[in-house]
Amino acid sequence: MQQGLGLSFNFNLLLTLALSIINVLTMNALAKKLLIKPNSRWLLQNAPAGYQDSLSPLPDNASLVFNTEGEFNGIQLFVTNSTELTSELKVITPLLKDDTVFWIIYPKKSSSIQTDLEMMSSWDAPALYGLRPVASAAVNEVWTALRFRPVEAVKVSEGRNEAVRNNEYGDYIDVDNKIVTLPDYIKETLEQHPATLDYFQSLAYSHKKEYVLWILTAKQEKTRQDRLTKMVEMLQNKKKNPSDK
Repeated sequence: MQQGLGLSFNFNLLLTLALSIINVLTMNALAKKLLIKPNSRWLLQNAPAGYQDSLSPLPDNASLVFNTEGEFNGIQLFVTNSTELTSELKVITPLLKDDTVFWIIYPKKSSSIQTDLEMMSSWDAPALYGLRPVASAAVNEVWTALRFRPVEAVKVSEGRNEAVRNNEYGDYIDVDNKIVTLPDYIKETLEQHPATLDYFQSLAYSHKKEYVLWILTAKQEKTRQDRLTKMVEMLQNKKKNPSDK
């Protein structure tokens, strides 16, 4: 009898593990990219029709809502221009907590939607609420996303290996496998200078990491843009890392 119970327990355990593995393997790539976790509640503000389908299947017990009532683990705010952004931030910022994953999603320049928002522009409206961009993600051929966090929550110490494993920089820097993935906006900039991109890819992991963290840790968008321009120049001059003279 006890042996039968043991077999039943082992079977149930294996079944649970198998279902967990299947869930990870079938998890939607976009949902993963936008940091939608199991048991999380997300607000989709102004999402275009059918957008929620692009996030399916969601992680276990994750939910999407379309009104601002309640509390949220994450918020995706869709806007087409700076006027909409300014207006919507008045609604959204009271909902934010320090650990809320907050994405502002806006049209790509290559889309047919007219917009005055772009990756490297000055994001003055979020800055008024103490928010700064920390990561980017391509959503689809029409929309792109910038993640914002409170300035005080973004610390220099987040560039250390122990912190990178658990913060948004880990989306681009795999400290365990020593792999650096360029954020979309850095990659797009370097692709305009193919020799520069080739040289970057030839660098050692530690040098790639320094360059990417140098860009990501900029406290203001103008600083980020200036560093990106400087990064191109330094790579053209075969500088291995930002501290090279």
